[in-house]
Amino acid sequence: MNRPLVVNCAAEPGLRLRAADAADIEALRVWKNANKSVFFFKDEITVEMQKKWFEAYQRRPKDFMFLVEKDGKKIGCMAFRILDDGSADVYNVIAAPGAAGQGLMKAALAAMCSYAADGFTKDVGCLVLKDNPAVGFYEACGFKIAGDGGGHHVLKLDWTRFKSAGYDAEEG
Repeated sequence: MNRPLVVNCAAEPGLRLRAADAADIEALRVWKNANKSVFFFKDEITVEMQKKWFEAYQRRPKDFMFLVEKDGKKIGCMAFRILDDGSADVYNVIAAPGAAGQGLMKAALAAMCSYAADGFTKDVGCLVLKDNPAVGFYEACGFKIAGDGGGHHVLKLDWTRFKSAGYDAEEG
């Protein structure tokens, strides 16, 4: 996505999702490399690979990579993209070192999924490796296992369990 966007979380003052920009790509690279064991892509991401990814990302208008910030401090990242079938795919949900376990990423994910559902589609899902301990996190956030992809689970947002979040979005 090549435009500024901020999604403010109404339930948690000071918590916001800000569209990633060029100044963020090194933090994103470091966080992804530190957590590569729980993602599909297992190789080390180089600086050059990250630059190419970011250039391609900026050309995709329906791909939203966010830095999650609390009171101006980067506490993680998360993203969603609209797939060709019109569904939303949540990906790269990563808490920064020291930021996990505070409920902030859960609140941010609720705001992001609410934004995606209000603006694009209510068909929100993600793919999570079966050995990724984040499966429980997604279930606590309102997702349910909807299918078996072999080595990964297919999760879908369960609207009977999901608690939509209040947010306001500022596009620039």
